[in-house]
Amino acid sequence: MKVLVLTPQYLPSWGGIEVLVDSLAEPFRKCSIDTRVVTDDAGRLAEYEIVNGTPVHRLSFAAAVRSGFPGKPLAVLQQLAGIVESEHPDLLHMHCATGSSAWYVDRLLRKSTRSLSFIVTQHGVLEPSDRLKVVRDLLRRADALTAVSDAALQSAAQFSNHDGRQEIIANGIRPYQQPASLPGLPGLHRMVCVGRLEHEKGFDIAIRALAVARAEGLDATLTIVGCGEDRRKLEALASELGLAGSVHFRGACDNEETRRIMAGASVVLVPSRTREGFSLVAAEAALAGVPCVVSRIGGLPETVADGVTGFVVSPAQPAEFAAAAIRLFRHASLGADLGSRARARAGLKYNLDTCVEHYQQLYLSVLARAARGAGVTS
Repeated sequence: MKVLVLTPQYLPSWGGIEVLVDSLAEPFRKCSIDTRVVTDDAGRLAEYEIVNGTPVHRLSFAAAVRSGFPGKPLAVLQQLAGIVESEHPDLLHMHCATGSSAWYVDRLLRKSTRSLSFIVTQHGVLEPSDRLKVVRDLLRRADALTAVSDAALQSAAQFSNHDGRQEIIANGIRPYQQPASLPGLPGLHRMVCVGRLEHEKGFDIAIRALAVARAEGLDATLTIVGCGEDRRKLEALASELGLAGSVHFRGACDNEETRRIMAGASVVLVPSRTREGFSLVAAEAALAGVPCVVSRIGGLPETVADGVTGFVVSPAQPAEFAAAAIRLFRHASLGADLGSRARARAGLKYNLDTCVEHYQQLYLSVLARAARGAGVTS
């Protein structure tokens, strides 16, 4: 079976979708599922390469639209159609119908003379800016609509009125070989944030929470892993609050180093403002036995069990994030208990083998239904 997977971005860009697809590719190969990826070129990456054994095609989805020249999107659409023709996949699996490839995939499916089985997995809760006709059409067209959390599934299903197969498939995470934390990770009480440095991730909230903790006399620091357009704003905020020496920007790190940083944390903060259907960061922190404090947004309360494996607090409220973190700093045994329960829960909930099996069965079921519809018999 060959599956053409469409993602908004792909490695070396790092995020939940990228890590999930990469994590699934090798076990998929072992059960005869051949993954090919199509993604945006991010304006700088190779048109084609093999990444960890997976062929990756990159097209200028976003740049062509931004160019303002109608011919450019049409040329990219032709490129996408050529890839589908040459790869001849058994099905298309689109991770997020809101990505830059949405218009192209919609046109491809409308114009294709070949009936293509089509699956969508939603990773985030739809925001008003996502509620476009092309997104609705893609979600409604899907032979199966899956999502990484109930919040993400309900958001997509209600918007699209999808009346076909719907399923929650929790993200699987590679087995966690407990890493040694990075030597010299600063501070007695170490707070960590991981992700794109963008407004919706809320890292300014974490910096303000750190200010509250330090005002309480605690030797707390914040390490931020990731890159993005808001880095200068965040650095300026840290300086303004007198925290320049207590907020450490690590930039982009690979998954292994990121895991080591999280393993050395006292608490991981996920202060997202919007969209989160699932948090890879919170799940990986849990597998490392580190408690999280997360926003009550989207699927985050499904990732962290409030008061059991971490804390769930109001979004955009630095004082609440600070209060939860300070509680953990002052009661080490509480952090150890929450972390232990988080590790046990995540080991079951985010098991990679289970995730692989769920997607394999979904693929087989969708293809079998398509074969019956086409009158094909074995």
